[in-house]
Amino acid sequence: MGFRTVNKNYEVVVGGGGFSGICAAITAARLGKTVALINNRSYIGGNASVEGFICVNGATGAEEFNFFAREPGIVDEILLENLHRNPEGNRWIWDALLIDFIKAEKNIDLYLNTAVCDVTAERGVIHSVTAVNAHEECEYRFCGKTFIDDTGDGSLAALCGCEFRMGREAKHEFNEMIAPEVADHWVLPSTMVFTGKDMGHPVKYIAPSFALDINTTKLLQNREIPKENFARNYWYYELDGDLDQTKDYAIIQDDHRAFIYGVWDHIKNSGRFDADNYDLEYVSAMPAKRESRRIVGDHVLSEPEVVYQKEFDDPVAYGGWSIDLHALEGIYSDDIQNRHYILNGIFQIPYRSCYAKDVDNLFICGRSLSVTHVAHGATRLIATLGMIGEAVAVAASLCIDKQTNARGIYRNHLEEYKQKLLSIGHTVFGTKYTNENDLARAAKISASSSFTFQMREPTDYMPLTDNVAIVLPTGSNGFGLDVKIKAKTEACVKWHVYLPNNEFSYAPNNLIDSGEIKLEEGKRIIHLEPNVPTERYVFIELEANENVLIGRINEKHPGIICMVKRKNLSPYSWSARDRVVKEHNWRRTPYSYVFSCSNTHLYSPENVTNGLLNPYNGTNMWRSAEGAEGEYLDVDLVEKKKIHRIEITFNADTDKRLKNSACVDYTVIPQIIADLDVMAYNGESGKIAARLRDNYQRKVSIELNGVECDKLRLLIKRTNGDSTAQITAVSVF
Repeated sequence: MGFRTVNKNYEVVVGGGGFSGICAAITAARLGKTVALINNRSYIGGNASVEGFICVNGATGAEEFNFFAREPGIVDEILLENLHRNPEGNRWIWDALLIDFIKAEKNIDLYLNTAVCDVTAERGVIHSVTAVNAHEECEYRFCGKTFIDDTGDGSLAALCGCEFRMGREAKHEFNEMIAPEVADHWVLPSTMVFTGKDMGHPVKYIAPSFALDINTTKLLQNREIPKENFARNYWYYELDGDLDQTKDYAIIQDDHRAFIYGVWDHIKNSGRFDADNYDLEYVSAMPAKRESRRIVGDHVLSEPEVVYQKEFDDPVAYGGWSIDLHALEGIYSDDIQNRHYILNGIFQIPYRSCYAKDVDNLFICGRSLSVTHVAHGATRLIATLGMIGEAVAVAASLCIDKQTNARGIYRNHLEEYKQKLLSIGHTVFGTKYTNENDLARAAKISASSSFTFQMREPTDYMPLTDNVAIVLPTGSNGFGLDVKIKAKTEACVKWHVYLPNNEFSYAPNNLIDSGEIKLEEGKRIIHLEPNVPTERYVFIELEANENVLIGRINEKHPGIICMVKRKNLSPYSWSARDRVVKEHNWRRTPYSYVFSCSNTHLYSPENVTNGLLNPYNGTNMWRSAEGAEGEYLDVDLVEKKKIHRIEITFNADTDKRLKNSACVDYTVIPQIIADLDVMAYNGESGKIAARLRDNYQRKVSIELNGVECDKLRLLIKRTNGDSTAQITAVSVF
C-alpha cells in the first residue's frame, strides 16, 4: 500500500524550480496558462537558492566585448527587484523575493519537496508526470499539455528515454579545438558552499571524525586558501568530476562534506590564519552541480558556433560568459584551476537547442541544454538559463494556442514566436518588433530636446600610456569624430578603425581604416573622418604615445563604450580563438574620453519606435539634452484613438552587471525614470491620464482605461539620479 495519489491538471508543467524554471513558470502564467512548478527541495532557485547561493551571473559577467548584454525580460525584472529590496545581498531576502514572484502569479501552483520520479508518455508525447512528496505522504500525478525540464540533471527527459550526452565529446565530432582527442566521461566538478562568521570572541573547533585531513590532499599545493578572506567557500574547492552526477550523488555529497569540515579544521587549528574568533556559520545541504546530462535537441550547440558567433534563424537567447572550463579533478588537479576562453562578444543560442528531439512536448531550460561539453562551459550560467526559461515558456504557451508541438513552432510559427518574445521585452537578434496593433508604430514621435555631443572641458587629462578606444555607432549621414588631447611635445597619434564581425557585436575584428595625426606642443582637438559604413558600431583605437595626454570626464554616455588596453596578468584568461593565454585585455573605463561626433541622431526620439531594444546599429534610445525634469516625449497619433495602455521601456544601463548576492551602495539604476506623467491631448488641450511614481523597473505597463486622445505626452518628472531622461521603447494599445 503506497502513498495516497492526487491527480492534478495543468496546461504547463515545470519539473524543477531552479532559476530557469522560475522564469519559465512566471512567463507561462503571465501568458494566461495554468502552471505547476514542481521542486524537489524546500527552497526554489536551484544553485541560486538560499542553499546553493551561487551568484546569478550571465553575459555581463565576462570580459571585453559583450556590451549592453544584461539579460532582459523576467531575468532583469527579478534582478532589479532584488537590487531595490536587497542591496546587502542577503540570501534569505533573496529567497523571500523568489517566493514573492511565484505567489504573485495566481496561475502558478508551487509544489515544494516534490521529486519527479516517473512519466507517462506515448508515441513521443508526455501525458503526465508522477512526483512524490514524502513529507505529505503523497504521490502527485500532474497531467499537462506541455512540459519543461529544469531538473538540472535532465531527469524528466531521461525518464522519457530521451537521448542525452554525458561527459566530453572528442575533438573531431564537432570540430572543437578545445575538446580532447578522445571522448571520455568527465564532467565539470561540483562545489559545496560554506561560510564562517567573526563572533567577536574566541571560538574553538573540534573537527568531526569524518572530516578530511587536507594535508593528505593536493589542495594546499594546487589551490589557495586566502589569508584575508578565508571564511567563505571558493568555487575552486571542487570535487568528483569523474563520478556519475546522479547515481553517485551520495558519494559526492559525502566527499564535499568531509572536505568542508576538513578545510575548516585547517583554517581554525593550523595556526596559519587569524581565525580564532571565527565560527562555522553555514554549510550547504547540497553540492552545486555544474554539469550532468545534456539532452539532445534538434541542434547541438558547439564550440565553433559559440566562438565564431554563428547567426541562427531561431536565436531565442544569448550567452556572453567565457567558455569557462575547470580542472576536471578539482582540488586534486595539478592543472590550473580553470581557463576562461574569452569570446569576442555574445553568442546566439538557437531555439532548436531548447527542446528534446525525441519528445514532441518537452522543453529544456536548465543546464541540460542541447550543447557539447565545451559549449556548456559558456551556456551554463544562471542568468543565461533564466533567459532560456522565459523563451521556452513562450514556446510552450504558443504550442497550446496553435495545437502544435515544439518542432512545429520552429517549422511553422517561428516569426510569430519571435514577435511574441519581443512583445514581453525579450531580445531576438536580427528581428524588429512589428506588432501591427501597436499604435506607436505609425505615430509621429518628437521630444522637447535630444542630446548631441558638444566638446566639453575635461575633468582632467590622462597620459596615453596605453592604447585607448571609443566604441560608438556611425549614424546615416557621414561620420566624423573629434577628440580632445594635449601634446607635451611634438608627437604623432596613430589611429585605427575596426568593424565587428556582425551587427550585434562590438569587437575590433576587421581593420577598415587607419591614419596618423601630427601634433604640435599644447592642447588641441584631433579630427578623424574615417571611411566607415553607415549605421554600424565601429571600434576606434588610438595608439599609446607617452608624449600625449587624452582628455577625460567623469561621466558615461549610454550606448557608447570607452576602453583602455591593458597587459593581461591572469594565467586563467585565454583566447577562445587562439587557445593561448591572452597578451592583452581591453577594459571598459568608468569615465568617458572627451569627444564630439557628427552623428546627430544618436539619441533621436524616433528611436523609441524602431522596434529595437538593444544598442546595435545605433543606440536605439531617446536621450534628452542636459536636464530631465520637464523634458517630454510626444507620441502624436494624428487622429483621435481610444487608448487602453502604454508600455514603456527605459534605459536600464544594461552594460552594468547586477549580482543577486553582492553588497552594493545603491538600490536602483540611475538612468531609469522614476516619475512621469502620461498626458492625453486633444488638440492643444491636455490632461493627466496616468502617473508613474517611484519606478525602478526597466519596463512598465500603464493602464489608461480607454482614454480618447490624438496625442500622448510622457512628461518626465524625475529620474533615479541621471542628469538626462532616457527611453528605449514606447508601445501604445
